[in-house]
Amino acid sequence: MAVKEHLELLRQGVSVWNEWRREHQEINVDLYKANLYRARLSGADLSFANLSGANCYKANLIKADLTGANLSGAHLEGANLKEANLIRVNLIRANLTGSILSGAHLIEAYLSNAELNDADLSRATMERTTLGNIDLRKVKGLETIKHLGPSTIGIDTILRSEGNIPDVFLRDTGANDTFIDYIPHSAV
Repeated sequence: MAVKEHLELLRQGVSVWNEWRREHQEINVDLYKANLYRARLSGADLSFANLSGANCYKANLIKADLTGANLSGAHLEGANLKEANLIRVNLIRANLTGSILSGAHLIEAYLSNAELNDADLSRATMERTTLGNIDLRKVKGLETIKHLGPSTIGIDTILRSEGNIPDVFLRDTGANDTFIDYIPHSAV
């Protein structure tokens, strides 16, 4: 469970939390399985925090800094992560159903086995992001993602998505046209 003191500080508000983080950068934040249901954490410094298994259902994480955070198995359904820093974040097995990730920075992020149905990734930024064993058919805004460099898309993702992934998204992740042209034939 989450360290009680960390959770109590976070509940005092983002300004109190961020000041504490500035003064105690050496402390590893542990919010494991924390209940952050509908929490208002816009602009919060949650970098390198352990939020694995946390309940962040409909949490406001607009412009939050989640750099290096562990959100594996976290429940982020309906969460607003607009313009959040998700650099080197672990989102393995996270549930992001219906979440807003528009303008988010998904650099070196790990999204393997994540649930992304109806998630909005419009104008998000990606580079060296891992997308393994994910169904991308119901993800919004894939064609608007800005790719700063290649990312990794697993064959399991292509199969789970039944090949229904925008060509522009695949091309921008680094796939060549020969491979993209072959996908509809292999995924059926």
